[in-house]
Amino acid sequence: MLLQQRRRRQFDRQPQPFPQLRRFDLAHRRMRILSIDDDPHIHTILQIRLRRFAVDLEQAYFGSDGVVKALAFQPDIIVTDIAMPNGDGHSAIESLSHHPATANVPIIVLSAMRDRRIIDRIMRSGVAAFIQKPARFNTLVDEIARHIELVEL
Repeated sequence: MLLQQRRRRQFDRQPQPFPQLRRFDLAHRRMRILSIDDDPHIHTILQIRLRRFAVDLEQAYFGSDGVVKALAFQPDIIVTDIAMPNGDGHSAIESLSHHPATANVPIIVLSAMRDRRIIDRIMRSGVAAFIQKPARFNTLVDEIARHIELVEL
């Protein structure tokens, strides 16, 4: 008798909404971030730091690959290094800032570059921010949040 009552209660329950659907999915679009860096650890740390937000993170390991991925992925913001093999970040910044599809996308430079003249030249090219490595990634996340909406999961 008890077993029959339990089964009946199971079937009488109202169906619950799918647990994987969250409120932000309906109201907000996931932000797209493109990370261009030859160091895979930077991509991993960014992925770890941003996993609590509704973002899609795409990775490129050199400048020319970053330009191609930016045009395909249509990111909301780009985080790039400067010194990389097979196309440096400065040429990627120039290409992206002159292409109509990516001209208005904010670019944050995350680099170990210390030469003040090069940093000034990079800043004049229209980047949104320059953060020196080694960086506190909370600072980077705060800078990203200044330019795009980061919605917590």
